[in-house]
Amino acid sequence: MLKATTEVVDPVCGMTVVPDKAAGTATYKGKTYYFCSTQCVAKFKANPQTYVREYAAPAERPAMRALGSHPIVREPVGPLWVGHQSQRAIDQAAVHTDSVTMGWAAPFHDALCSSLGIGRSFRRETLRLANIATGDRVLDVGCGTGVLTRLAADAGGPPGSATGIDPSAAMITGARRKAVFEGSSAVFRLAAVEELPFADGAFDVVVSSFTLHHLPPEVKRIGLREVYRVPRDGGRLFAVDIDRPANALWWLLVWPLLFTSSAAANLYGDVLAYLQRAGFAPVEVLARNWELVTSWSATKPLVSTSGRMKQRPFDAWPVH
Repeated sequence: MLKATTEVVDPVCGMTVVPDKAAGTATYKGKTYYFCSTQCVAKFKANPQTYVREYAAPAERPAMRALGSHPIVREPVGPLWVGHQSQRAIDQAAVHTDSVTMGWAAPFHDALCSSLGIGRSFRRETLRLANIATGDRVLDVGCGTGVLTRLAADAGGPPGSATGIDPSAAMITGARRKAVFEGSSAVFRLAAVEELPFADGAFDVVVSSFTLHHLPPEVKRIGLREVYRVPRDGGRLFAVDIDRPANALWWLLVWPLLFTSSAAANLYGDVLAYLQRAGFAPVEVLARNWELVTSWSATKPLVSTSGRMKQRPFDAWPVH
C-alpha cells in the first residue's frame, strides 16, 4: 500500500502525484495508475497502451540490432521541465535510435522554432499543404513537443486521430503535458522511426516536419521504409525539410553541415531520391520556402494485381 507521502508519476502528462490526493485512478493489466486530473484519466482509459510502453526482449528486435550497437539514449531534463520522479520514469523509458535526438532543447523547443520562422503559423501552412481531411488518421514522425500533432488532431477531428512519435523522452513528456493543457485529443508515443510500433496501413497520412535532416543515411533508408509501411495503400507522406540551397549565401551559411552524416543528403538534394526508393510514387514538390526548405507530397501506390511494388536495393540509394 502506498503511503500518502509517496509520489508517483502520472503516465499521461509526467507530473508527480500523491496517490491519496490523485484526481483519479485506473487499472491496466493488474497495475493501478494515478492521475493529476480527470482529463489525464480519460485519455489513459481511452488508450492505455499508448501510455504504458511494453518492451520486447533484445532477441525479439532483429531490425534494431541490424543497425549496429545502440547505446540507450538517456536525455537529462532540467528541473524546470519535470520533477525527480518524472525524470526517473523518463530514464526508464529510453529507446534505441541512431538518429540525432533533440531532448536537450525540449524546454525551449517551441520558442526556438518560432525564432527560426517555423512556429505555429508555419505549422498551420504545413497542414494546409498536407490537406488533412476530417476523419483522417494522422501520424507525425519526429513530433517534438507536438505542435503539429495537436493541430492535425484539430484538423482531422473525430472520428479522425493524430498520433505523434519521437525518440526523445523529454519531447514526449512535454508534448503530453501540452496536450492535456490544451485539451487536445492528440496522443504521443515514445518510439524511433527505425521501428514504428504500428500495424501496416494504420494511417491515412504521415507527416514529417524537419525530421529527415536528423537521420543519418542508413536511418533514412530504414526509417522511410517503415514510414512507407504504415500508411494505407493510396495514403501519403507529407514531408517538409531543408533541401539543396538555391543561392550562394545559403551555401556560405550551411556548408559545415555537409560534414554531418545526417544533414548532408538533404543539402545534396537527395531527399526526393530517398522517397522514391522507399517505394513512394508519385513524389511531388508542393512548396519551396526561403530557397532552402522544400515540401514534398509522396503517395503510397495502390497495390496492383501483379503484387507488391518492387523497392530499389540499398546499393542503388544515394550515398554521400
